[in-house]
Amino acid sequence: MSFRPTNYAVAAVLGLASGAQAAIDRVPEPVPDIDFSAISMRDDAGAAILAAEEGNDKSDLRIARALREAINDDKVLASLGQNIRIESRNGEVTLRGPVNNDAQRLRLAQLALNTAGVTGVNNELDVKRR
Repeated sequence: MSFRPTNYAVAAVLGLASGAQAAIDRVPEPVPDIDFSAISMRDDAGAAILAAEEGNDKSDLRIARALREAINDDKVLASLGQNIRIESRNGEVTLRGPVNNDAQRLRLAQLALNTAGVTGVNNELDVKRR
């Protein structure tokens, strides 16, 4: 699913993201003993951009670094940071990895969109269902 600034704004106006802000602001309970290794292995497989293919442009590296810092600074998302893969190519950011709920998925896309230099976000985060 791709979130571009205009698409996200339209979704918010249409009410598709209504109630998401309240859920984003809540700190979720820790999820015990969830094995994310299958998702990590899938992301490391051929579908993901390899490090050699990833944007090595200074602006792409700056985007990835700024987004990683924003995730680590977010009190709700910091614990997910190590499991989130950030790929940036020509300002287009792809997010992959496991999250606990839709609110976290939306919040990560929102952080990416708010990162300087980002032109679009491909949100490929997986919501772990219990």
